[in-house]
Amino acid sequence: GPVQSFIDQARKTQDMFAGSGLITHLRRKAMAYLKTAFTNSIDFITPFNIDQIEEVLEEEDLRKLQHLNKLECILSTDQEINQIGKALKESCEKEFLRLAEVFLTPNEFPKHKTQISNFIECAFAANEIIDDNYKQAYHEQQELITAIKQSRQLNQYHQGENGKKCSVDKTHSIQVYRLKSGEASAKAAQKLYRKEEDITILNNTENVWVIEPGEGLSAITFVKRKFLNKAHTYPSTAKLAAYNFFANEEIKQTPAFKAFQSIVNELDHSNDQLFFKENLNIDYFTKHELFGVNAREAKLQELVEHFKAIAKKANASSLFSNSYYGVIKFDGDNSNKMLSGIWLQDDSQFLSFHKAYSEAQYHFVKALMDFIQPPIGKVVYSGEDFLIF
Repeated sequence: GPVQSFIDQARKTQDMFAGSGLITHLRRKAMAYLKTAFTNSIDFITPFNIDQIEEVLEEEDLRKLQHLNKLECILSTDQEINQIGKALKESCEKEFLRLAEVFLTPNEFPKHKTQISNFIECAFAANEIIDDNYKQAYHEQQELITAIKQSRQLNQYHQGENGKKCSVDKTHSIQVYRLKSGEASAKAAQKLYRKEEDITILNNTENVWVIEPGEGLSAITFVKRKFLNKAHTYPSTAKLAAYNFFANEEIKQTPAFKAFQSIVNELDHSNDQLFFKENLNIDYFTKHELFGVNAREAKLQELVEHFKAIAKKANASSLFSNSYYGVIKFDGDNSNKMLSGIWLQDDSQFLSFHKAYSEAQYHFVKALMDFIQPPIGKVVYSGEDFLIF
């Protein structure tokens, strides 16, 4: 953790998508450790389908990452439980530090190690199952988890957390900044109230979908952005709102649409906001440093002309461009009450009921993600809460 804030602190849907995926990736690392260390003496309850623990980073396998961020299991062991917990904690922390060093580069990583190390928190709860009474052990564990959550200390300030705060999480200081066109590194550091040597300053060495010109991120948010670092791994909100164009084969086959898309593809990252008329102006192009300074006005004029032709065709087909989109967030009512066994008639079935609940939840999430696909929408996060576009 902190799981909830890590996922919630998002300026873009991509931030939330990647945050959920990264947390789940760390959980999978913990599962892999447990499965290796206790091959014949572990029984996973949640999540279901525990054989899928291989490292998954490819775009076509991202569905596997969007999973419950919960891990429950039963161990048969004589080992001291605190030693197991410590090893579990270290497996997650080491993986997060490894990813951070890769994404921030080994040369720059030492500047950010303190912020990264202070962020990750790993806690576990374990208690003994006495006389095969899983139900009693479960309830005792829930009380323990509640106590852990209530007694967590607030550590908002850490050594080195000074200067302006990250534009996304609003809590941690800016550690990575991308220069605007013509901006000097010394001036940038000065406005961030930081020493130039204490932060990573990027020019055009990073993709714009990771960090935009003039954007300042904490090392934590930067790692989260880099985790799923392919262009359009998760479609932009603009594209979601404009799916009536992107999904219409008649519109897509017009010369104007193909020419428009070809020009947009010249950018280092396809800018879906350009499919909205209000963004086809020189101020927007200048602010986002689209195309080169010398070619900017000519490219803008070409796009405007192509957009007019697309709009004419769209109007004839009763397709309307708008910036509205719907967000659906839902969760299951009374899930904790159900898991408590209040409606279970036979307590001897308590463990098998939990396993069956986990399996049903897995299949529900999978069916949901199979169904909510473009042009209907796109799942941002699937866990104990669901957020769907």
